[in-house]
Amino acid sequence: MNNEPITDAIVVEDEPTTESLVVVPSSPVPTAAGVLMPFDADEVREAMVAYQRTVAATLDATDWQGTPGGRQSFVKKSGWRKIAKAFGLSVELVEVKVERDSDGTPTRAEAIARAIAPNGQRQDADGYCSVDESRFTGKGGRQKLENDLRATATTRAKNRAIADLVGMGEVSAEEMATLSATQPDPFTGDVAGVVADLGLALPPSDVQRVLDWVIADNGGVLPNPVGRALLALGRVAARDAANQSTADAARDNDNTQGDSK
Repeated sequence: MNNEPITDAIVVEDEPTTESLVVVPSSPVPTAAGVLMPFDADEVREAMVAYQRTVAATLDATDWQGTPGGRQSFVKKSGWRKIAKAFGLSVELVEVKVERDSDGTPTRAEAIARAIAPNGQRQDADGYCSVDESRFTGKGGRQKLENDLRATATTRAKNRAIADLVGMGEVSAEEMATLSATQPDPFTGDVAGVVADLGLALPPSDVQRVLDWVIADNGGVLPNPVGRALLALGRVAARDAANQSTADAARDNDNTQGDSK
């Protein structure tokens, strides 16, 4: 049995409302002498191309949220694990904390993960999950709160560590879930009616294309202000179309009466 004292480890102080779990010890940070110099520009460019090719060759449609490689697409947990495998990374869970309220109910989880490359480069990243997120507001969303808070925080931390190390600044699909709370309220009106009314003034296919673009650019949500503005424009288009129809009918009637004389 090894009785040597531990000289390098993470120490976590307990807090009254926070439980902490240290999973792995810290490791020494490699140091180098001299001035920090950038990599060769051509090598960096080649690394970016290699990364993009690796992602394209490694991931499939199930590893993406949204259209693979599209503007509003993000790599899921399964995709980041494949990327880690492709680059030979090892990913460790460094620390997990769970905060609780006065009744002992978990309210927030924090995780720190570390991604390590074969050449020794490493990256630590944190991830969080709170009961304030929209998916926990319903009764069903709290049935596995203890597990889901930890698991989601851990997934986000690991994804971010991998992304920060080799992902060229990409954002994971799980990370996008934390941004959903900042999105505007969704439009709850009759979207089909809006398309139909606006279609009286514009080609319906163009209207639908614009709607699809707005929704994709807002994380799959048609913002309420935009929806209400389109609804008002649709009503104007419907009114103008009705007035035009009345005018056309009156003109046709005049023409008919003129022909009968």
